[in-house]
Amino acid sequence: MAKIRRIEPNIPSLSGRKRVAAYARVSMETELLHHSLSAQVSHYSSLIQSNPEWEYAGVYADEGITGTSTKKRDEFNRLMKDCDAGKIDLVLVKSISRFARDTVDTLNATRHLKDLGIDVFFEREGIHSMSGEGELLLTLLASFAQAEAESISANEKWSVQKRFERGEPNTGILCFGYDWNPETKSLTINEEEGKWVKYIYEQYLGGASIKGLTLDLKEKGVRGKRGDLMGRTTLRRILSTETYVGDLLLQRYFSPEIHKPKLNEGEMEQILVSNAHEPLVSREDYAKVQERLNRRAKAAHNHGYEKTFFAGLVKCGKCGYACNHVLYHRQPADKAYIECNKRKTKECDLLPIRELELKGIMEQIAGCRENVERITLFDGHIDFLMKDGTVKSHIRKYSGDGFNKTPFSRKIFCGYCGSSIVRMGGNKRRTCWMCSVKKADKAGCEHELMSDGELYGAAQSILGTEENLDMEIYLQIEKTISYNDRIEFYMKEGGKKVWQRR
Repeated sequence: MAKIRRIEPNIPSLSGRKRVAAYARVSMETELLHHSLSAQVSHYSSLIQSNPEWEYAGVYADEGITGTSTKKRDEFNRLMKDCDAGKIDLVLVKSISRFARDTVDTLNATRHLKDLGIDVFFEREGIHSMSGEGELLLTLLASFAQAEAESISANEKWSVQKRFERGEPNTGILCFGYDWNPETKSLTINEEEGKWVKYIYEQYLGGASIKGLTLDLKEKGVRGKRGDLMGRTTLRRILSTETYVGDLLLQRYFSPEIHKPKLNEGEMEQILVSNAHEPLVSREDYAKVQERLNRRAKAAHNHGYEKTFFAGLVKCGKCGYACNHVLYHRQPADKAYIECNKRKTKECDLLPIRELELKGIMEQIAGCRENVERITLFDGHIDFLMKDGTVKSHIRKYSGDGFNKTPFSRKIFCGYCGSSIVRMGGNKRRTCWMCSVKKADKAGCEHELMSDGELYGAAQSILGTEENLDMEIYLQIEKTISYNDRIEFYMKEGGKKVWQRR
């Protein structure tokens, strides 16, 4: 029988299909441009899915967003994240101006994608970013796109200026107490908000402070145009805005750069339009309010009030609000604390830190204030964002919160009478904890004295830690109830742990 040798066919392996995505953008929210964006999305969806060598990876579309910056373009940033995650091989874009109008942004993005091995194809210009001449052409054409954006911006500014000169606002005005009427291009009174504007002026003229008014409005649940509870800044703005007497101040802000508005502090001419709409406050009351505001500002200046060392530098890691310099009980300046602005209204319970302590930590971590971009304060640690982009962390130690000298202060209670248990100690006396009722009347409560060492030893055993014990007590224990035979620790995460006393 003849020997037969089997030969397998040599079939070349098919390479995987390219994962292709597209990016589209329009810069204004109009019906026409919305249709344009929809057309772009439809075009690229069809184009990608009709190519057998391509795998559809999605179309990313930003609507009504300027191309002069990539920071606020959610879909663009999502595209870049998906590219970083290795989900995309090729990006299609209609033109360079749709990708970005800033030369630096365009080059940074395409270079980053090039490093990842991802090609960007600009359809109108016919440029592949991965090609040899791609970057040179991109640099030239992106510069033209940026120049075009600057030209458009200059034309828009000119037309806005002409409208101001005619006494016409540029866009809708967001002002508490009023609603913007797009048909008449004027403000109309919002009855519900308007009554609170009148209330604010009446109370302030009656002697109420801005701080007191802020707390009053928060208790009443009054919210501003954006839905937030009113703070002192909003209240001051309401008390000092000429809009409430029926006038409009135009060009309160201006744009020295493309799409970057800045408060006009005399750089540009402002235009005041008198009696532009119905007033909520009489001119006499408004003048009295301005007189009082100016008088208080002058008094503050004469008292030598100035920005503190950490002003504008420290942020709360719990709620995101600013942290400021605070003094408790008329203490000297070296006893000042840095605490969250929401602590006084009990909206945030971030543990404060002594200002001098934070200074010492910053000098140890960063050397000096000029090296630090931002300080974020948490209960258990502090993050220092350096100006070079790095983040340095420091573990916090409990040093009191302005009132409480120990983490147990105001958090430990008698199991027999429910009264607070206070810390007792002196020069030669053993530090201990005593029921406040028993302290006032020895026969008033049966709770026995408890040593400082016993209480801390129980907490240490419960928490299972030896290092940074005070801070761990503060972070983990919500409340403590003491009996003669046991100590009950109620944890912040829920549940309780019991320690049997000897």
